[in-house]
Amino acid sequence: MRVFEVVFKVLACVGFLYLTWRRLKDDYAGKKLVAFSWLALLVFFLSSRLIFVFLNWRVIDNLWVDYWAFFSKPGMIYSAGYIGVLLAVFYFSWKNDWKVWSFLEDLSFSFLFFTFFWFLAGGKWVLGGLTVLVFGLSFWLWNRYRSFVWYKSGKKGFVFWAANFIFWMLNLFISILFEDKGVNLFLAMFLSLISLIGLFILGEVWKKK
Repeated sequence: MRVFEVVFKVLACVGFLYLTWRRLKDDYAGKKLVAFSWLALLVFFLSSRLIFVFLNWRVIDNLWVDYWAFFSKPGMIYSAGYIGVLLAVFYFSWKNDWKVWSFLEDLSFSFLFFTFFWFLAGGKWVLGGLTVLVFGLSFWLWNRYRSFVWYKSGKKGFVFWAANFIFWMLNLFISILFEDKGVNLFLAMFLSLISLIGLFILGEVWKKK
């Protein structure tokens, strides 16, 4: 593993832990927040690795041993890891009686920071640039979306789902452009759809007047 790859991955993890604690410590219990941060990273690594091993089981000699061989036999499906983290957020919010939409919104910049450095670590410069674009848009939306006339509910969570929808739609376009027809294409489609549904639910589009 190259030195800069290790540095960027460490930056991604440390930055995620710090930003999550720094931005959310006033609204959530400190110990539970720290526990969630470490759990989210663990779930990301384990679930992204699990799906990679599952999809490549035919070329892996020993599933149990090679699953943990991150360095000698690397490989992760990052979008699958992201889905795992989302499931962890829902579980942790339910367990601690936190408002899940608000919690996700507060985590938006932590997710984007982690994603940016993780893509750089893997040499995915286009996706890294995409993350910067989404970050700028999210920052612009942060204090403005409640003033949108068409966003009737004004509920917290809009920035998270909007950023997710734009990111995964662009990710989907990039996958099609480079003819990546594997699991990344499918998961990008799935996450785009889920994000769009989240926006519709938050905006109370189907609510009767």
